Amino acid sequence: MTTHDTTSNPENHANLGNTASTIVEGAVRLVGSKAQAIRVGHARLLTVALFFGVCFIVLAARLIELTVIREPGRSLAFVAAAPNKSAAGRADIVDRNGVL
Repeated sequence: MTTHDTTSNPENHANLGNTASTIVEGAVRLVGSKAQAIRVGHARLLTVALFFGVCFIVLAARLIELTVIREPGRSLAFVAAAPNKSAAGRADIVDRNGVL
C-alpha cells in the first residue's frame, strides 16, 4: 500500500502558491454607486471618530486642569450659608391626646 502525501508533491505546492497569489492579487474593486456609498460611509465614520476624539481630548484637558493645574482654593459651592432663622417657631411634639 502506498500513501499519497499531498504536501510533498511539487504540483500541489505550485497550485497552492498560484491560488494564494491569485487571492492576494485579485483584490475586489467596487465601481459606480457602490464605491461612492463606501467612500461616503468611510468619510462619515472618520468625521464621527474625529468628533469623539476631540471631545475626549477636551474633557481630558479640563479634568487635568481642574485636578492638577488649578491652585486649590475655596470653592463657591462650599461657602457656609447664613443660618436660616424662621419667624415662626416650632410647635411642641404631642400625641393625639395633646400630651407631651
